[in-house]
Amino acid sequence: MDSFMNSIVKENVIPGISIMKMSGGNAAEYHGYGVLERGRALPVTQESMFAACSISKMITAIGILKLVQEQRVHLDENVNHFLTQWQLKENRILHSENVNIRNILAHQAGFLDDECGFTPYEERTEYPDIVAILEGKTKYNAKEVKVEFSPESRFDYSDSGYCIIQKIIEERTGIEFSKAMQYLVFEPLGLKNTFFATKHDLTKIKNNNLFATGYDEHGNVIQGKKVVFPHLAASGLWSTPKELMMIVVDLMNSWNNDTGKLLRRNMVKDMMKPINDIVPEVGMGVFLPRDSKKFCFVSKGWDIGYQCMLKAYPQEKSAIVVMTNCDPGVDQNESLIGKIIQFFDNEMNIGEK
Repeated sequence: MDSFMNSIVKENVIPGISIMKMSGGNAAEYHGYGVLERGRALPVTQESMFAACSISKMITAIGILKLVQEQRVHLDENVNHFLTQWQLKENRILHSENVNIRNILAHQAGFLDDECGFTPYEERTEYPDIVAILEGKTKYNAKEVKVEFSPESRFDYSDSGYCIIQKIIEERTGIEFSKAMQYLVFEPLGLKNTFFATKHDLTKIKNNNLFATGYDEHGNVIQGKKVVFPHLAASGLWSTPKELMMIVVDLMNSWNNDTGKLLRRNMVKDMMKPINDIVPEVGMGVFLPRDSKKFCFVSKGWDIGYQCMLKAYPQEKSAIVVMTNCDPGVDQNESLIGKIIQFFDNEMNIGEK
């Protein structure tokens, strides 16, 4: 892997690549290549932080499932029962159908996202609160969140739904989402370099040499160099492969022997199974590839300037996390990340059938 990766970095295909892998329950191994920003002597290390983009959704799912576990919310109850400042409006579909946390986490709640929305925050524009996003009163989502098809009738990937989850977490904990996720998920594992970044963190992110600068598919620095997202639960996470691996290992510990610190075994098992037979490749906050020799779960992130992916095999106690500071212009299965994970699968003989 080192030979292959060093040749990629020398070709300047991707500025920086950070990898953590674990095989058969052995201690995790770290591999870092390249730099956090071209033209500066800032090598990628275990402490380097990258925008995790939609891997945020898996972490958000863990947070809300912890509240379910504590019986502060319920998976299959109407989400309006947990919301006061904003609620889904009644319509002909909701008259007889139910939007709940379970089908939101599995992207089957009936939402169709604004195709031009859910973009990174632009400095010198108004930073919207989550209610404004849900109401469709901001450039970051100009479409009111509403149910447009019968829940659990099909899959439609939705940032909107995770904005609802964000609001539920805020209302049920009584604190802002980023702080709630600290005590629900990050503090129990002692994570220091993982957080949901608000606009107040942007100055820190820009001026701290631990944060990776983002690049587009042509090798150009993205506008503003770093990104934060107003829709935190869907895309706002910054982290490292080392700390994401700690979260993955905790989930695998719960899966295997109920020794995880975050979720109990029955909750992790529920998280990692399809909610129905319509979309068997999707669990709650994770994807469940059906072309694998062994059971695994996957989470992916991809947006302006960054791409990442994690894949874990609980029964084998094996996992890999890859983060980069480049948008390659193609999805993970076609990008360098996919090649790295395929290399890992082949090495472990646990990849595709």
